[in-house]
Amino acid sequence: MHRDGFWVLMALSLAALVAGCDSQEAVRIRLPVEAQGGGLAPAVTNRGWRVSIHVYRLALRDLQLTIHGEMHAGLLQRAAEQLLPRAHAHPGHHAGGEVTGELPGRFVADFGRGGLLGTATLLPGQYRGANFTFRRADAQDGLDATDPLLGHSAYLEGVAEREGVRLQLRAQIDLAEGAQVVGVPFEAEITASTTATLRLQALQHDPVGGQSLLDGLDLAAYDPDGDGRVEIAPGGEAHNVLRRRIRMHEFYHMQAR
Repeated sequence: MHRDGFWVLMALSLAALVAGCDSQEAVRIRLPVEAQGGGLAPAVTNRGWRVSIHVYRLALRDLQLTIHGEMHAGLLQRAAEQLLPRAHAHPGHHAGGEVTGELPGRFVADFGRGGLLGTATLLPGQYRGANFTFRRADAQDGLDATDPLLGHSAYLEGVAEREGVRLQLRAQIDLAEGAQVVGVPFEAEITASTTATLRLQALQHDPVGGQSLLDGLDLAAYDPDGDGRVEIAPGGEAHNVLRRRIRMHEFYHMQAR
């Protein structure tokens, strides 16, 4: 078992043994977690490109779900404070909460086709945020040897259009092992009677700050031979822009539905 998962389950077990605590707080709730499919909604960059992304896949591990505020007073609260890690602080949203739910392990989130990522275990509470960690996809993910995600952290395909010019986009993105997204907005009250599915969504447009995933890139400059194809690979400027953006919590959202 993953180390962080062990501590979360230890805390859940302690909660069940605490005498005098509210019975609901001793409940261990298991809910399915999905990547929301359908692709990313189109967005216009600050360079005037209208970008539609229809393939967007991320190699991830260890989804954490966090509450904001105090837990149940007394022994349960002290036990959770000792056993549940605190998320790293990050500006905006509700980062820094206590981790009281998680989906440990490795998974590939496909935001084009969607699909089940696994089953999360949670304590009841008012949830405010989510965190997850990037990795590199490998043979353990069951990918074909020609899969463009293999060996990378993210892969996307899409189309960019501006003033009659149409470009086919393709990008492979590498992130350092252990790179995290912290503070994904996740507003949900989870109780013993909750039967919802938790859906992780990727966004191309930040609904608060107004920036888009490919802001700052004049995509035509990455098509020097004029064949209408833009290939973004590790090591270039466009890659570095995307690598920074996909680590920002502003480009994700989670909900219980």
